[in-house]
Amino acid sequence: MRNEPQSNLIPFGFRELRPFEPINGLWRRQWRTLDNGVTEEVSLVVWAQSGDRFADIRVPAETSVSLDGLDALQAFTGKLSLDGSSAFFDHDIDTFEGRPGGFDASYLLISDDRTHLREVGDDFIEGWVQTEEADSSNLIIERRDPQGSGERVLGRLLLIGHTAVGVWSEPTIGGGLWVRRAGWVLEELVGVFGSAPELDTICFELSNGTEVYDGWQLVNSETQPDAMS
Repeated sequence: MRNEPQSNLIPFGFRELRPFEPINGLWRRQWRTLDNGVTEEVSLVVWAQSGDRFADIRVPAETSVSLDGLDALQAFTGKLSLDGSSAFFDHDIDTFEGRPGGFDASYLLISDDRTHLREVGDDFIEGWVQTEEADSSNLIIERRDPQGSGERVLGRLLLIGHTAVGVWSEPTIGGGLWVRRAGWVLEELVGVFGSAPELDTICFELSNGTEVYDGWQLVNSETQPDAMS
């Protein structure tokens, strides 16, 4: 992979991922740098990872003027494959039209205490911090096309700790970020919330042990990322 860093460029306190090492949890981007330029953060970026499923939402700060594709308003979800630290993110729902092919690849480095990630791409580096640790309460639900083969994903919600990230494609595409306080509050939105109003209720029901959802199914969150061939 072209964006694989040379071993002597791996930051102190970081290392490559070990085989089959999970990176489950909720990650918030702390900063990013483009083409070795300024290190800064101009958007709220949250990445939920559980097993081989991921969901990501990005909302620019009100003061942001010129945005790279890494920072623009968007939400996406899909499956992660790993080959050591080489990561391949295959998007099955993506609100961002500027991403050709519906996928992206990068190289991941993890801190020795497993609380920080560095994601290295061809022309960017993103720094991530874990804000919710993965545990047995992590939940994933998916809604699949009932008219087709059942393989096409129409919506996915990852609930990790007190935070949930959801992305959907029908009837209109969008994504949302929920945070649990007294109840579940929709904090950020991409697109139109009316396209998946049931997710507001599902966050509450998932947290209270409900196991049946109209059109949605629980996914085994213990499934680990496939090894890339």
